[in-house]
This record gives sequence, structure tokens and C-alpha cells, in this order.
Amino acid sequence: MIYGNKEIVRTFTRNNPPAGYVGGSVDYRVPADVYFGDTQEEADNKAEDDVNANGQDYANTYADIIPAVWYNDQVCDEFIKNNCVSGKGSKEQVCVEKGRFVSYVSKKDANDKAMVELGRIGQGEANAVGACCEDWASQPFRGVFYKNDCKAGTSGKEGIVYELPAGAVISDISQIDADTLAYRKFMKEGQEKANAEGSCSPVFYNTTIGDWFEKVCPFGYKSGRVYYSIKANRFRSWISVEDANAKAREVLMVEGQEYADLNLECEKWIENIDQEDQCYW
Repeated sequence: MIYGNKEIVRTFTRNNPPAGYVGGSVDYRVPADVYFGDTQEEADNKAEDDVNANGQDYANTYADIIPAVWYNDQVCDEFIKNNCVSGKGSKEQVCVEKGRFVSYVSKKDANDKAMVELGRIGQGEANAVGACCEDWASQPFRGVFYKNDCKAGTSGKEGIVYELPAGAVISDISQIDADTLAYRKFMKEGQEKANAEGSCSPVFYNTTIGDWFEKVCPFGYKSGRVYYSIKANRFRSWISVEDANAKAREVLMVEGQEYADLNLECEKWIENIDQEDQCYW
């Protein structure tokens, strides 16, 4: 009995394209019953030998020659808007999309072309879509500071004037942020200046003093009494404790009477007093 080969189809790719091209692919076919043998295996082996011997040559002769093409990857970079009046613009990312440029040399060549384009359009894109960032300048601060690092029993007597000029702090957040940061700077530097340039002088503070007060009542009425005091160290003097106590007593007489008038009640202590009797000259 004689056996014919089974059909064989195998794909081969051209492997001899010229520089700058790639080879296409083509099918090499050995139809059924081209080769015969005493067994099926013998017939199929003859067909397989044909494919192995002629398939690649067939592809190198008949397969397409295709130009080698590479496309760029997406490339991006950051650009800062540079046409703001304030001189401060936002940072924007600009990209050249994937596949915009083709190269018949290499993938690197395609990407290099994309990078050149990114450099050409990047700044213009950032200027077109970006935003101008506003700056806020701090207001000025001026004040008097007293030396606060004197030893016990002395204090800074003469105040030191310190001024922080407008615009000492610039913020890109808000006016409040600029002024807050400037005020902290003002307080810190002002005190440092006072401690460095100020002098310490003997200082005296009042002792605790107090007195009894009655509410001011109409004729024929009177109130109870209440004790009011000024705490120690509320007033100071560069002369003596007595001088500090004199300052404290002046305030005591005012505050004590006000306290009594607010907290005490007037009660009648003369019976059968008429309204007219409350007015006398």
C-alpha cells in the first residue's frame, strides 16, 4: 500500500531585508499527496524535509520588505509660566503624546524628535494654561519694647523703639499670612533689640493695700461696708515703695467706691422721712 503526505503549512519571515527595513511573513505550503511512501510517516517526513529545505528561501524571495518604523513614547516636562506681571507663575506639566513622531532609524531617534518638539512648545503651553501667583507684602509694625532679662529687683526703664518696615515678609498664601508672620518677626526682633540695647534700673512695687467702702446713698439711707483691696505688684515706681503705694491708693479710692456702689444696697435708717426732706441746701 502506498501513502501520500498530509498537507503542511508553515509561516516563515524574510530574514534578508536591506538596512532600514524589516521582513514580512509568508506561508509555505506543501499540499497533500505530493510525496509518497510505504508508510504515512515516510510520506509526511518527505513533506517535512521539503518545508525545512525550501521554506526560508521562499520567504526571502516572496515575503514583503517593510520599512522599519519606530514611534516616540510620551514625553513630558515641567515649565513655569514666565509672563506674569508679578514675576511668579504656576508650574505646569506639558507633554508630547505617544506616537506623534516616527523614525526609520531607532526608537531613541523618535523620542529625541519628541523632546525637541517639547522644548519648542513647552513654554508657550505653560504661559497659555498657567496662572499668575499673587504675592502679599506684610504691613509695617512699630512699637516700644522694654528689656525683660534684668535681674530680680530691677527692670528695663527706658523703652526701645523698634520698627519692622512694610514688605519685610512676603507670602504667596494671603495677606493675613504675611502679616501674621511679620508680627511674629516684629515681636521677636523687637524684644531682642530691647534686651541688647536697654539698661536695667532699680524698680519698686506696691504692697497689698485696702480699705472699707460704703455705697453713696440719699439722705436718710445708708449701706453696709465692703472691703476692697489692690493686690501687690500691680503698680511700680522708679522712686520708692511709698511712691508705688501712693499710685495704688489713688486707684484704690476710685475702684473701691465703684465696687461698693455696684454691690451694696441702701437701707432707710431715719423713719418718716419725706421725699422733700431728701433735698437740702
